Amino acid sequence: MSIIENVFFPLKEVEKIRNEKDSRDLLREYIEEYDGLLDFRNHKKAKLEGIENAYRFTSKLISLDLMTKLSKDKRIKNVFYAASAAPPGGSVDSISMRFKVFVQYH
Repeated sequence: MSIIENVFFPLKEVEKIRNEKDSRDLLREYIEEYDGLLDFRNHKKAKLEGIENAYRFTSKLISLDLMTKLSKDKRIKNVFYAASAAPPGGSVDSISMRFKVFVQYH
């Protein structure tokens, strides 16, 4: 969402994402296209210093197409991701990674 859109076409209150259920529902709309390939899990409120109204989830894979689509949604302010090691016993081998994806809403 560009600065011009923010100023001249602000989000209506009913469009804003304000709770975990709304966030999960919005993310599932985008993720269902990948039909289990991403392994969407652990969706919850994110605790990031200095960042308000953010939720996170974990995924086995990251799709550049998905990240682009999320970042273009007018309800989403920013998308961050970071690689993390799977928990003990959580993968077949010792080098498998998961990704934490953080979505910040307006």
